Amino acid sequence: MSEPVLLASDAERDRTVELLRRETVDGRLTLEEFAQRMGSAYEARTREQLDELTRDLPAEPATVPARRRASAKWIVAVMGGATAEAASGLVRERTSSPSWEEPTSTFDRPSSKVRT
Repeated sequence: MSEPVLLASDAERDRTVELLRRETVDGRLTLEEFAQRMGSAYEARTREQLDELTRDLPAEPATVPARRRASAKWIVAVMGGATAEAASGLVRERTSSPSWEEPTSTFDRPSSKVRT
């Protein structure tokens, strides 16, 4: 008696495509091979068809230490042409009055003319 044919699930197809993607990144598959196998994976009806797509690949992913990327520090101007101090609010407008008081306008000053 032969083994029953097990149908593949969407999750199994997705796992197979992810495995194929990793193997492509590692250089075991070309982009053309990946595209062909990915299409076959999404069209596969059985687990056996999925297994056939990865049969020539290693069972365990290679354990190569990941390369450490150099960290980069970025400074982004919030407003075009603004300095970091101005963008962060550290530079205040220079006025004769302290920054907590509203500067007086010419309309707030008492008039020198006396009305009769």
